[in-house]
Amino acid sequence: MAEEGKHTAKLIGEFENCNDIECWITSADISSDGKKVVLLSQKNVLVFTDFKGDNFLSGKVKKIELKYESQKEGICFKDGNTLLITDEKSHGEGGNLYELKIDVDN
Repeated sequence: MAEEGKHTAKLIGEFENCNDIECWITSADISSDGKKVVLLSQKNVLVFTDFKGDNFLSGKVKKIELKYESQKEGICFKDGNTLLITDEKSHGEGGNLYELKIDVDN
């Protein structure tokens, strides 16, 4: 339960996706069952599983390369194995909603 007041953030982990601008994380979501966390960049989706507590970086990670080059801005779980991804409209392209099935068991 959230408590009102002044709180200090504490670093619990780090992850190096890559140094290119296409690897900057633009969005994140956690599955409704709390067992998967996804991070979105222009280049890929990172799916974290089997983590301990709130430290999702302590578990397994699966990197899913995205083939369509665009300014991806939003990600959320539609269900436990389906993601919805949005991209920004720029120069007459983009502004789309994509559906991505994930299989983290393989």
